[in-house]
Amino acid sequence: MKKIILISRNTNVKKVFSGISKSPSFSLQIVSSGKNTRQDPETFRYLDVSGMDPGDIEEWIGTVSKIGCPWGIIDPDGTIEDVAELFHRGACDYLPLKSAKKLKVGRMQQAFSFHSTRRMSKMAEKRPVSKDAGCVSAPAEEYSLTWSNVKSGKKYSFCIMYAELLPSQEVRGKSGAKYQEEIQSAFHNLISREAGLYNGKVWVWNDWGGLVLFPFDGQKYDTILMAMRLLLNRVPISIDAGPFNSIFDFRLALHIGATKYKDRGQTGTIVSDDINFIFHLGKNKLESGYLYLTDSFFPLLTDELKKLFKEQGLYEGHRIYRMGSPYEIYT
Repeated sequence: MKKIILISRNTNVKKVFSGISKSPSFSLQIVSSGKNTRQDPETFRYLDVSGMDPGDIEEWIGTVSKIGCPWGIIDPDGTIEDVAELFHRGACDYLPLKSAKKLKVGRMQQAFSFHSTRRMSKMAEKRPVSKDAGCVSAPAEEYSLTWSNVKSGKKYSFCIMYAELLPSQEVRGKSGAKYQEEIQSAFHNLISREAGLYNGKVWVWNDWGGLVLFPFDGQKYDTILMAMRLLLNRVPISIDAGPFNSIFDFRLALHIGATKYKDRGQTGTIVSDDINFIFHLGKNKLESGYLYLTDSFFPLLTDELKKLFKEQGLYEGHRIYRMGSPYEIYT
């Protein structure tokens, strides 16, 4: 259950949060002052700045910044002149509340997700990962950081992502092939676009999913951030990228493995234990609403990131780790 502290004396603001107070996903505490509240860095704090002195607002922002907790500003009167500056200083949300409509659970989930994504990015920037941090045994000449060094017919180590869309009951109930094709195409384009931001390419793909390859230099692991964003932001990116306002339900896994490379569409003759393994894992072990890592990828993570994953046992000789999603309630 996610904890929220609302600091406000405004009756209308409290009414806006009334729906959140009834949600089993959140624990809402409403106080009239920000003093003497718990210092939990995981508790989301909202400050209603109605009628507040600018100096007091600055002091409060300094306090929550030291705590390191997620925070947001409620500004019914338009007091804040530069909203963008708030986000530069660490804000995770800004609510003008001009319409005075009740906040929805999904809206709050987005604010928590925004905080999680930004925190993951900061963790990844804290320290580089040494080459001996992982379990990759491929020789150095099989590593490649860029696609320009990858030649068809040669064997390389890649970061391999398995991604598969699970058709909803709504989609299964549609008899028209065109409807399903649009859903499939939207998911393919989403994965291709997001992977492209991290130098990845869709490689093997059927109607509902497949494999994405990322060149791997023996230590780089930032593809974890892309996968986390896909999972943590599943609802908003689905609405943004998918047709018919459908919510994508998908399986995700990351693995470091070696395979001979051939261009997309020419992969039918490739024989690779790692490719076989990731397909078996995807089809037989993965559940939707989670991100899975294998023991070839997990050791590359920082200690902070490792804490987000729980061991799930062995599968075909590989130890498997899993991170959950705040959007499990939608699956």
